[in-house]
Amino acid sequence: MEGGGIADDLFNTNTAMNKGSFMSSLNGNGTTLQHEIGHCMGLHHTWNDFTPNTNGTCEHVTRNPSDPNYNADVAGDFVTDTAAVPNFGWDFTVDPPVQYDDINDDCEYIGNGVDCQYPPEPYQIFEDDVRNIMCYNAQGCKDRFSMGQGIRMREAVTLICPENKLDDAVNTNGLNGIASLYEPYKGEYYLAGPATTNPPLFQPGFDYVFVECDCNCPQPTDYDNTNFTLPASPQILISKDETDYSSITHPNHRAFKILQVGDPQARICYDNNNKAASGGTIIKFNDNVLNTNVTITPQDSTSINDVNLINNLQPGLYNVIEQFEDGETEQQLIIKENN
Repeated sequence: MEGGGIADDLFNTNTAMNKGSFMSSLNGNGTTLQHEIGHCMGLHHTWNDFTPNTNGTCEHVTRNPSDPNYNADVAGDFVTDTAAVPNFGWDFTVDPPVQYDDINDDCEYIGNGVDCQYPPEPYQIFEDDVRNIMCYNAQGCKDRFSMGQGIRMREAVTLICPENKLDDAVNTNGLNGIASLYEPYKGEYYLAGPATTNPPLFQPGFDYVFVECDCNCPQPTDYDNTNFTLPASPQILISKDETDYSSITHPNHRAFKILQVGDPQARICYDNNNKAASGGTIIKFNDNVLNTNVTITPQDSTSINDVNLINNLQPGLYNVIEQFEDGETEQQLIIKENN
């Protein structure tokens, strides 16, 4: 049974993201903190108003708005892309409560529950529902929000700061604004010295777009600081459906957007030039134009980091590619004229 977390409900108290309500959740394990933050940003339990085996007003299974039994928008957690679900851990409708065993070790629902309408409908529960941070289960499966929940949290921020005066909210009310979504929930950014084995990781369940930035910022810029350039470059996309959570990290030389936020501005530029490349490639365009007539010369860590690398090149057009241990690459197109 989940415990250790208490949060003020946004729609019951008119407060949200109160720092004091977070502190009690730090005594919990796993995703308790994220769960309580969800409450503070207006989310209910996915099993809200769960009343099995009665002709009541619980959330019905159907997700077809044309079905007369459809009520996903006005019942349960009021989020339409989370399934109608029971409390996966306990049935609190009886006294004393009865513990369920409806989730197996592979985070699959193996129960045979039904909703409260008559005749009842069998639940249609998938892995995303079992893994939802706002459900209860004892198997430690919770690791994601749904798209609809992300939108609901965004709406909560808009409700708090309808004119997007988020700095005022932070300064006068002690509240965290939308900028907190751009902060990693664990890990640390590399500054200098040996490579970190604990990279910054970001909350799954959002679509991240990483774009190249240039500001010589060995640590990430502040949310409101957009004083950096954004060269045209291929984007790195991480989907809200990504299941390899170790990949949801902030690459070097990149700023990023969160699509669910709806802000077109890329923020938080991380442009650290302290880390030495592990290797690389020099591509010489033999015709001095960008075509396929090239000479490719691999470089080891010593040669690619040589401070005289550019000076030692013969006149011509080059693409110098640096490769780093974390898989990131940096490219520099160079026109070398006569020395």
